[in-house]
Amino acid sequence: LEPGTRHVGSVVARSGSWGSWRHKRVVETREFCLDVRDHLKARGRHTATWRLHLAPGVEATRAGESVQITEAGGRLGHVVSADLTWRVGQSAYHPEFGIEIERTCLEAQIPFVDECSTGFLVQWDRA
Repeated sequence: LEPGTRHVGSVVARSGSWGSWRHKRVVETREFCLDVRDHLKARGRHTATWRLHLAPGVEATRAGESVQITEAGGRLGHVVSADLTWRVGQSAYHPEFGIEIERTCLEAQIPFVDECSTGFLVQWDRA
């Protein structure tokens, strides 16, 4: 693992900085669940942006407070957060040089002053 990364059991913690920005991300894998928690520090007013790029062919639809994730008409799971409101959009995927494929991307933003802590869950349906 790269410097700034700690791995203990099912938890991976990664931290980094750029200028006055500090970012710590903790990712925990559990059965049928991915729990992502972020803590940001940067003096002043900022807007943080989260992007969750889905695999080509995977679709997303807003469903109340969560986003449903499907593939070929079958439900795979959902993404949920107490703080983040996801917008469903598109982003580029480059499987090889010279090839670009559009794929679904979830995006959320939060304005903050000095610090921000938030997270989201990706919960997979049981097979």
